[in-house]
Amino acid sequence: MTAMLGPLLVRAVDQSTLTDALETGGLEGSSLSVSSDVGAGESHDAARVPVDDALAVLSAGAAASLWQPPVTLVRSTTIVIWSPGAGALGTNAQVNGVDDRCDGYVISAGSCPAVKSQVMLSAVDARRQQVEVGDRIRFSLARADDVGVTVVGLYDAAASTSTAGLVRPGTTAGVLAGIKGDALVMSNAQLADLPLPVQVTARSTLQPGLDLAELPALLESIDATKAAVNRQDRLLALRSELPDTLTRVTAQAGAAQVLILVTGVQALFLAVYALAIVLQRVGRARAAEWSVGRLRGVPRRRWLGSVYTEPLIALLLGLPLGFVAGTAVARWGVDWALRPGTPVEPWRAPVLASASAATVIAVVALVAVSLRSLRQPLAELVQQQAEARRLGVVGAVVHAGVLLLAVASLYQLVSGGLLGATGGQLGLLAPGLLALAVAMLAVRLAVLVVSRITTRPPRTLASLVVGRHAARSPSTLNPAMIIAVGVALAVFATQVLALSVRNQGLRADATTGADTVLTVSVPRDGDLLTAVRAADPSGRYAMAVQESAVGEFSGSARLIAVDSTRLAAVAAWSPEWAGVADVAGALRGTVTPAIGLRGSRIEVDLTDVLAEPLVLPDPTAPNAVDPAPPPTLVVTVETGGSWRSVTLGQLDRATRPTTQRLTAALPCADTCRLVGIGLQARTNQPYRVGLTVAAIGTDRQPTADSRGWLRAADRWREQSANQTVSEQVTSAVPEPGPAGLTIRALDRRGSGLTTVSPTDTADPLPAVLAPGTSVEPVPGQEGVGYGTGLDGQQQKLQVVGRAAILPRALDTGVLVDLANAQGLSDPAASQTVDEVWLAPDAPAAVEQRLVQEGLSVERRESLTAERTALENQATTRGAAVAVTISAAALLLSLLALVAARWADAGHRTADWRALREAGVRPGRLRRLVALEIAVPAVVAVLVGLLTGAVAAVVAAPRLPLVDLSAAGPPLDLRLAWEPIAAIGVGAVVVIAVIALLGALAEIRPRRWR
Repeated sequence: MTAMLGPLLVRAVDQSTLTDALETGGLEGSSLSVSSDVGAGESHDAARVPVDDALAVLSAGAAASLWQPPVTLVRSTTIVIWSPGAGALGTNAQVNGVDDRCDGYVISAGSCPAVKSQVMLSAVDARRQQVEVGDRIRFSLARADDVGVTVVGLYDAAASTSTAGLVRPGTTAGVLAGIKGDALVMSNAQLADLPLPVQVTARSTLQPGLDLAELPALLESIDATKAAVNRQDRLLALRSELPDTLTRVTAQAGAAQVLILVTGVQALFLAVYALAIVLQRVGRARAAEWSVGRLRGVPRRRWLGSVYTEPLIALLLGLPLGFVAGTAVARWGVDWALRPGTPVEPWRAPVLASASAATVIAVVALVAVSLRSLRQPLAELVQQQAEARRLGVVGAVVHAGVLLLAVASLYQLVSGGLLGATGGQLGLLAPGLLALAVAMLAVRLAVLVVSRITTRPPRTLASLVVGRHAARSPSTLNPAMIIAVGVALAVFATQVLALSVRNQGLRADATTGADTVLTVSVPRDGDLLTAVRAADPSGRYAMAVQESAVGEFSGSARLIAVDSTRLAAVAAWSPEWAGVADVAGALRGTVTPAIGLRGSRIEVDLTDVLAEPLVLPDPTAPNAVDPAPPPTLVVTVETGGSWRSVTLGQLDRATRPTTQRLTAALPCADTCRLVGIGLQARTNQPYRVGLTVAAIGTDRQPTADSRGWLRAADRWREQSANQTVSEQVTSAVPEPGPAGLTIRALDRRGSGLTTVSPTDTADPLPAVLAPGTSVEPVPGQEGVGYGTGLDGQQQKLQVVGRAAILPRALDTGVLVDLANAQGLSDPAASQTVDEVWLAPDAPAAVEQRLVQEGLSVERRESLTAERTALENQATTRGAAVAVTISAAALLLSLLALVAARWADAGHRTADWRALREAGVRPGRLRRLVALEIAVPAVVAVLVGLLTGAVAAVVAAPRLPLVDLSAAGPPLDLRLAWEPIAAIGVGAVVVIAVIALLGALAEIRPRRWR
């Protein structure tokens, strides 16, 4: 049975992993797409024909039954701007074309556009723009007149994303494409008439239920498609994650094989050892019969037949029973550990070969173990001599061999790398060998201790009966070794599963970031951080996050900007992985409250103004003016989700300090955040300026209110953007003092805006780097490097730590504070994916308030779903089915205890009769029998618990508990004590039941009447 479990379950795990990977891989992970770009005005058929021809090989080869019929998709590669009418805000969107049917779209209202001048919108955009079926909308094109169409249907964008190949707003692809709404869907005929460049894609998806046996044909069809793409005259692109999915499944299957082999090989080892022990006990019980036959002169062939016929028949009858039992255990293990419906294939060649090999091993063990009993002299049997308490030569060799193998296996684990399905395999036996070695030593120690104790007068009848029997027949303790190995194997397997599940959970925490992650769209004039804080003023349930819309391997350009004040309360990602004691404080840095301006007019009083023109960098340029005019004073404010520059006027040209008062309109009916005060000059108009901002006032704020924050030494800083180039050509240094804010500015090229800023944001931007990310250091500034802001522009980073893993970005990226990052770049220029992370206990009202704040949920990710997906990987599923094998092995060890005791029962009958005739009551006699059975077995359970736990601690770092090729947090290899306690208690209870039933079976007074 144990021999066939390994091959059976390895195959089942491979099949289950393949099916799960294809289902969770989405459309990209289970399909092939061939696409071609078509220019504006070019016929779509020029691309349709070659892409269809390239995919046609799938339906012509041996793998034709594996693929669904191809679907053709047409999508614009530029955006249009549509609106419901004049004066309404437009929405940036792509255009998707359909034939006479809208296959792949889930229509929630109306119908599919069938003719020109008809269009279908997403229900979300229709609700946002207050459009219904039957309304007219218009969309504008770059090189054509506006087009008017009638809305004939609405579709569910979230349900149609994968099947219709939609690019959704708020996603990385959507942000990079510049779309703010879902695609307009119209007929291909209409789309062909528009002067839009498009991409024509033919896609074929795998049929569900791919079998492992069909993998070779599938791989051949993929290669044939690649070759067909290369043969086409037109430039085609083959896109698919399917080959990567299959490669990943193969790697995971190899890792699962290791975990199953670790348990399966030990289970087979335990089965052979248990068989040897039981046969040894049977041989001792039957030795007298065999010797009598030899004494009577029975012919050798007949005598050997009488010895081996019975056990050989039992073995041959046990072969089909074991085969059926193994299949049943495998079926139960598959139903418990793998996906429902995973096939169990007992008739495959590896399974039959393993069962046959196990039968041969059993026969060899029968012959080998019986030899000693066959050769035992009759005189020894008649005299009923006690067994030798010291090991013989063979016994010593066996003990030494087991000890050496145990030490060698442990050494291979400690000194080697990851255990694999190939290479050195001795480490696979480490838990079983360690348990057997310790059990052997324990038996020898027990024999030594009992032999010393039994030389003294016994204190109790139990010590007399149990102790002297163990001292007289040490081999009766051998079944305890089997139990020790079985328990150790069960502990080891359950620990591997517990560690795998725990670490997959930690990976899910890091990959997802929070219990629930919502990808949202923010209104044009809205702010994500403000909206989330308004929806959850407590700060316990929701957190605003922005991710840079960049590729997966973008280094420091990939920012994860979090509201650090809520990170510990909301994120599933552990702050302990940040490598910083106080990650929230480190990311926020030392900042001051924001400076707010409110009103429709602004007035700035300047003193000590002295503007000095510098030598022109290019006197021959067409715009050269010598001397260069003075720069213009500019105040930058943040309002309505973007930065606005308020130009107050040009500084006076003077040879000595002067005083000025500058005024301008201020777009701050609601309070604006002051971003900076700066000087702007045109190209080739260099300058050096010194001035003092004495006061700033608005029509709603008196100038006296500004004196405090203008004069405070900790409220102003130089912008690091002025120093992001190797050769510094601009600078603006703030010097707050009693007279106000003095600014000393320099621009050697007249290159633009040079600014000083309030310290409400930290600059350089404090950042925690991922383990695989580095930044170019800034010369002369310790811990500062060149990075990227949310707007994609260069931004200095103050490296405050290096994390073991970052949320969502994992091993590549930068973690920063959202308020800091937003304050250092124009929100309107940000290219980010907006997210809201929710805590596990977030009430539904929080999400409702997010919608009330104007946020639209585009996508939802769940920590539970990610954890389930990771736990369905082959590594964890392999560990789960290994527990099934270990359970069968533990059951086998307990059955071996029963069989060995049954074989020894005849030798003890005379002892029990003598005690009964001496006046020992039957109840007490049964307790003595139960103790004799249970005590060695319970001690063996303790040995197995200890050695199994030690083996798990030693082997865990060398086992593929998770997919180690993917980034993840540090492994948590602490033992899980609950399974150990459960196995210990369960084994002791079962042993107690066996002991009680054995005592009842052996002590039956009627037999002695």
